[in-house]
Amino acid sequence: MQLHVIGADAHAISYLIDSGTTRVLVDCGVPPATMRARLSDYGLDPFSIDAIVLTHEHEGHSQGLESHPFRDAVPIIASHHTLAFLRMDRKIPRVRWCPAAPEIPFSIGDFHFEGIPVAHDGVDPFAWLIEERATKRVLGITGDLGQVSRLVTERFLKAEIVLLHANHDDALLPIDATSDPSSDAGSRERAKNRHGHLSNEQSAALVAQLALRGSLRSVYLSHLDPRWNTPHRAVGTIEATLTAIDRNSIPVRCLRNGETHR
Repeated sequence: MQLHVIGADAHAISYLIDSGTTRVLVDCGVPPATMRARLSDYGLDPFSIDAIVLTHEHEGHSQGLESHPFRDAVPIIASHHTLAFLRMDRKIPRVRWCPAAPEIPFSIGDFHFEGIPVAHDGVDPFAWLIEERATKRVLGITGDLGQVSRLVTERFLKAEIVLLHANHDDALLPIDATSDPSSDAGSRERAKNRHGHLSNEQSAALVAQLALRGSLRSVYLSHLDPRWNTPHRAVGTIEATLTAIDRNSIPVRCLRNGETHR
């Protein structure tokens, strides 16, 4: 399994999961021109994408579907309500809408997928567990969520690799956003909402559970908001937690656009 990082910015998310014969995008939040350029950098034709799996409908995760560069009738897979919203709200041509039910696995070529409901301010967002059939390796992608439920924790115990959207650091958010006169006040309030985004501290707590009770071997971080997080803070918070529980051999890193991980 290869993970190609098409987009890992705060407002443009897209990951390509590649077995060599099956290629699936998880989220499509970069513009079509950027998608073409990044796929070209990997030596890949957009028509080679077998399917697109969405965590939710927000623009930073789906804007690239409009005027997309993929083949006709490319499958778009997400929760029923996410797809219904996109069909009403956007002009997305030449796709095949394929609703997924929560916690019911399905296959796309070499990969098995399982969608897990999460707490976020989308219409019906999912985290995803992705298992490569040949190797039995499991990747867990949280997507955006504001709190980690017991369901997410229990399902992610079988993931060897987790990709967390560690959005912010609690120390960089004001206790009372209404006291902040800047235009970022509302965004900060949303970030720390229980249906907003994970903090470094919440991400570290999930990682600790997975390291102690599960199959965790590696941690990737993405979706950091540069206004109130840094790679140093995000990685440092999780590494400190892993050291405290004697699991400091588990590597932690922030993803960057254009990278490939095997």
